[in-house]
Amino acid sequence: MGWGNSIHMQRWMRWFVNSGHEVYLITDYPSNMPGITEYDISDDGEYSGGRIRRYLSLRFNVYFLRSLVRKSKVDLLRQIINVRKIIRKIKPDVVHSHTLLYPSYLGVFSGFHPLVVTPWNGDIVWKSQWSYIRKYAVRHGLAKADLITVDSDELRVKTMQYGDYEDKTEYISFGVDTKLFYPGGAGSSGLKKRLRIAPDAPVILSNRSFEDLYNIDVIIKAIPSILGVFPKTIFVFAWHSASRKDYLMELAESLGVMDNVRFIGKVVHEELPEYYAGSDVFVTIPAGDTISISLLEAMACGVAPVVSDLPSSRECIRDGVNGCVVPVRDVEATAQAIIKLLGDGHLRETMVQRNREWVMDNADWDGNMKKAEQLYYALLP
Repeated sequence: MGWGNSIHMQRWMRWFVNSGHEVYLITDYPSNMPGITEYDISDDGEYSGGRIRRYLSLRFNVYFLRSLVRKSKVDLLRQIINVRKIIRKIKPDVVHSHTLLYPSYLGVFSGFHPLVVTPWNGDIVWKSQWSYIRKYAVRHGLAKADLITVDSDELRVKTMQYGDYEDKTEYISFGVDTKLFYPGGAGSSGLKKRLRIAPDAPVILSNRSFEDLYNIDVIIKAIPSILGVFPKTIFVFAWHSASRKDYLMELAESLGVMDNVRFIGKVVHEELPEYYAGSDVFVTIPAGDTISISLLEAMACGVAPVVSDLPSSRECIRDGVNGCVVPVRDVEATAQAIIKLLGDGHLRETMVQRNREWVMDNADWDGNMKKAEQLYYALLP
C-alpha cells in the first residue's frame, strides 16, 4: 500500500515481481506497471449508481453533502471498509504499508496480519512539529506493525521515540542497483554535447526537488563565488517536483549566472547514471533527510558529494574523507566545499573507491531486497 507514482515504490514492486512473487498495489496514484494488479482508491468524482446504493456506499452526488462527508471523516470510513474488502479479496501473505501517511496508513485499520510498516522521511524525520493527533496516529501505526523497516540509523532512533520497537525493527536500505550505477558506467561526452557543455568544463549536479526543504536556492547563491575560481563550471539541476521553480529560475537570472546553469526537469531513473558519470561534484544539502537514494547513487558512481550536516549524512559521509559536510543553509561553506573538490582531483579520486565500497557493504539494492524477502517469509506461519 502506498504511492504508485513513487520511484521507490516502483523499484520495490519490480524486484518482487521479477523474483516471481504476486504483487498487488492499493493506491491513490496507480503505477501502471506490468505484472502488478492495482486497486485505485482515489476519489473518482460523481457516482452514477442509484440513490439507495450511493447512500449505502457513503457517496453523494450533491456537492455540500460530499464536502460534509469528507469533513466528518465518513469518507475515510468508507475507504477503510473498501480497503478491508480488497484485502479479503486478495488474500495476501503480507500487507506492507509504505509510509504512515494516506493512503498506506489505511492498512493499519485493515485488521490484517502480518503487517509490515516502512516509515519514510515525511512520517517522522521531516515533520518535527506534528499535532498530537498525528503523533498518536504514528505511534498507533508502529504499534500495530509486526515488522518495521527503516533505512537509516537516524530513522531508527526517531522511530524508537514512539515506543520500544527495537525487537521488530530491521534496517532495509532502498539502496542502489550497483549493476546500473557504477564508476565509469556511462560516458559523459554525449551528455555534455546534448546540454551544450564544453568537454573541459567542470559539472556540478543537483537532482533534488525544487522545494523549500532541499535548499536549492543556497546552491544557486553559491554559484557566483564558484565561478570566480572556476569560470567554466556548469550547474545541472534536475528534479522530481518543482513548486519553487519560478523563484529559483528568477534567482539564477538575477545573479547573472544563467549561462552556467542547465535546468533539466525530470529525468527517467534509468538515465540517471549518465548524469552522474558526466558530473564532478554532487550536491545535496536539505534541511532534513534520511540517507537519500540520490546520494547513494552518486556515491556508487564515484561522484564526490557535498552534503548538509545531518545525522543521516554523517552515517555515510566523513568530512574531507569521502565527501564534504557543510552547515545547513550556509552559502559560503557550500561554495568553498565545491571549490575545494573541483581544485583537488586527487581527493576526488580517493573518494571513488571509498564510496563504492560503502554502498556495496550497506546499500546494494539486490542484497537489501533479498533480506526484505527473507523477513517476509519469517512472518509467515
